[in-house]
Amino acid sequence: MINFLTLLVLITIITIFITSCNSSSNNNIIGGIGNSGSSGGSGNVITLSLNNTGIPGTPVSQANNVNIGANSEVANGLLDPNTNSLFILGNGFPSGPAANPNVYLFKFNPAGNFDGSLTIDFTSGTNGQFGNLYIDQDTNNIYAMGGHNNGTDSDIFVAKIDKNNLSFVNSFGGVPIQGIVLLDRGNVESTGGLLVDSTNNVLYVAGYNNQGKVIIFKLNTNNGSLVSGFGSGGYKEIDVDNNSGTQEFATDILTDGTNLIIIGEQMINPTTFKLMLFKVNPNTGNEVPGSLITIDPPSGESFVAAALDAAILGNKVYLGATLQPSGKSVLAVFDLNNNTANYFTFKDNNNNDIKIFITDLYYPGTGNIIYLSGINNITNNAAFIKFDTSNNSESYLIADSSTAGRWWGNVFYIYIYLEH
Repeated sequence: MINFLTLLVLITIITIFITSCNSSSNNNIIGGIGNSGSSGGSGNVITLSLNNTGIPGTPVSQANNVNIGANSEVANGLLDPNTNSLFILGNGFPSGPAANPNVYLFKFNPAGNFDGSLTIDFTSGTNGQFGNLYIDQDTNNIYAMGGHNNGTDSDIFVAKIDKNNLSFVNSFGGVPIQGIVLLDRGNVESTGGLLVDSTNNVLYVAGYNNQGKVIIFKLNTNNGSLVSGFGSGGYKEIDVDNNSGTQEFATDILTDGTNLIIIGEQMINPTTFKLMLFKVNPNTGNEVPGSLITIDPPSGESFVAAALDAAILGNKVYLGATLQPSGKSVLAVFDLNNNTANYFTFKDNNNNDIKIFITDLYYPGTGNIIYLSGINNITNNAAFIKFDTSNNSESYLIADSSTAGRWWGNVFYIYIYLEH
């Protein structure tokens, strides 16, 4: 299939037959959300340990002892490579007439034991913090990003948090409270990616607004101020194809070392979404001419891009997705050197389609292995696909509901290697 947009892109569809997963790592932890096996009640942020053979054990930690009364949770997280501490960012959605949704940061030590939390709550009543959550880090700090309801529309907040004592860094921002920057341009702004460039002391916030445009903010990580040389006063709106009939939605922001890379979805009509990628100059905020690549879904289908993270390995960008209504799991691959793109779907050894609703893609930072994680469409259990980018070989795991419970929202995967 040939796609004539900004570039001439050759799209190849590849179906891979995969087997159940054996993991060779010492520790794998799936972080996510669930309700401990019941069909209702409070939701908990859970970290689920996998043993050497990739078989899930009982949840090693649950944050329900901290976040009591939430009806459900949405999670994202990361591993501190210096301390092997695990940080999980989660939403709480309490019920009731003056319920105030909040965002929570949970910390677990390398053994999986709960090690403290911080509540991000700077409003009262129903005006709270929510949305797809993004998390990044530098050596000493966690940066947490989410949505905020101001009573009229939604904005984006970024919080800077000290890793050691889980407290806001007072020198960052200051409005509405110290340690938090609130980003509002008068539209409905939604989150779509967070990238910290600790070398240059800046961070980039990607998202989209209700006008169907991708938005990017550039902030100084020291004090949270907008960097004036980027776009207009540190803010840029992008209509990547200059077409008012389409809308673009960012789901992550990466860098290839030269340019920013925006990944996400492009809506052609209310029932048809493509996957997309384009580049942005990190200094000016301008789109790099001719950088847009899109992938069309098969006839009668539409793509749903993973709500959390993508990854870049060398000259290729990997994005997890799901085809709807079929529910097939997808791995999209964008080749930055050749301006080509293809995507993989997966079948088991019985020729059945793998139907895991993909919410995250994780790359440990070294090697060739990436992990697609999400929720099995049939059983609502946490699940992931392990993919070797060097030879396109894969395996998969669907967690046992007797140990993992039923999960919903975002499920993410973190690889941890510990020397003993």
